[in-house]
Amino acid sequence: MNGSHTKVAGRFFLQAALVLGAAAGAGCAMETVAPHETSSEDLSATSICDATQLASALASATSGSTVQLGECTVTGSFTVPAGVTLAGRGVARTTLVVTGDTVGVSLTAGAAPSVLRSVTVRTDGSFGVLVTGSGAAAVRNVRVSATRGVGIGAEDVRSVELTSVRLMGPVTPESAGIINPNALPVQTATHGLVLLRVATAAFTAVQVDGFAAFGALIIDSATTWNDGGASGNVGTGAMVWGGSATLRDLALTGTFRGLGDHPSDLVLASGARTSTHDVRVTESEGFGLLQDGAGPTTHRNLVATWNDAGGVWAQKGGARLTLLGPGTALDDNAHAGLVAIDVGLVSVNDAHANRTLLAALEGIAEAGDAIQLVRTAGSLSSVSLADNQRAGFFAELGDALSASHYSFTGVTVSGGEGALGLALQKNGTPLTLVTAGVTRLGAVAATDAAFAEGLNGLPVAGIINPNALPRAQRVATGGLAALFEQEPY
Repeated sequence: MNGSHTKVAGRFFLQAALVLGAAAGAGCAMETVAPHETSSEDLSATSICDATQLASALASATSGSTVQLGECTVTGSFTVPAGVTLAGRGVARTTLVVTGDTVGVSLTAGAAPSVLRSVTVRTDGSFGVLVTGSGAAAVRNVRVSATRGVGIGAEDVRSVELTSVRLMGPVTPESAGIINPNALPVQTATHGLVLLRVATAAFTAVQVDGFAAFGALIIDSATTWNDGGASGNVGTGAMVWGGSATLRDLALTGTFRGLGDHPSDLVLASGARTSTHDVRVTESEGFGLLQDGAGPTTHRNLVATWNDAGGVWAQKGGARLTLLGPGTALDDNAHAGLVAIDVGLVSVNDAHANRTLLAALEGIAEAGDAIQLVRTAGSLSSVSLADNQRAGFFAELGDALSASHYSFTGVTVSGGEGALGLALQKNGTPLTLVTAGVTRLGAVAATDAAFAEGLNGLPVAGIINPNALPRAQRVATGGLAALFEQEPY
């Protein structure tokens, strides 16, 4: 991003507090307990603090029973049978430590759910928690602190419930800049959460911070995620690949670039059908939201602000992209508030996109547009576009579209000298000034009129190929095992 887009210093202070706190948690079982992490376990119940006794108790446990841990730290690798609950005394009181290339807790998903609750899992192995089997499993009031491997993984499971779960990796603002995009789980903690083909995934208050490749990677699953988010990850905060997802009240923020390309707080790809409600994608070193070949998506009250490469970048696929709701804000981004390339239709209602800064991306010409559509039809209603450095709304129609594919109702554009308010071009040639449904304030009125009468158009964006997409594709094809089979850097 160009030097004129200065980050708020508070962003780095906040990330440092979050992620360094996560790293500190990896070395200390006694941590400050958030209100939702307090323990409700029966302290009078018989408890276990010995690894051999714990393994024996789990092996003999039957569905419906609970194996109770004490206030202690236990080192080892443990399997929870189907229908059995393994319970600690709370995340600040009970810790399971995983060493070596092993799984910390294997939850056997059965007809009745296996449950892990009220513990901290500290892992330097392959998975902190791995759900196996084809039934149901739940993780409640659990912290996973990982220095290598994956926080939680599940594949081909009927149901996974995560409630009040925090996943913490080792990445800090200081270390993020040297993270290789092809880092493997045997080298560092790369993924906080990976779900593959889970029929029903339900998350409540799940937070994923400080991982080296993906905060959360959700593939070909049906997911609801309410409350929580992802912060300070490298590459991708959260990705939904295929399947369907409903995301509510999430803060996906501060994704680092590392040594890779095109980082994003949230990625929707490979036909993912998604609805978001009151989601924030902010302060990414790349995009707030990236959509690549996504299915139909609707974003209500999306906040995409202060992102270094753009608020929303949508490309490929004929599906409809809708942004609506009075809380919708695409402000203070570099390059663009919204770019859509080869998408069927973009509809923006009740939104504002202001103060977009001029910036060039790698292989992409400089722009500073609130909304830029390329070979994509558009409909804007009750939209305010102010003080954007190149254009408020700009569209390149390409061969197949005409001006009739765009509609404007209650659109207000304003800006300074030299900036466009609202303009269309076809194959680089400016089109007639659009006036219906558009109010131009200030200098943009004259600039738009002069552009429409000129012969030369403006450069527009092209398709990008982020490193995260082929990496997700390998897992979608090869399963969880593919996480560990790539060539190390």
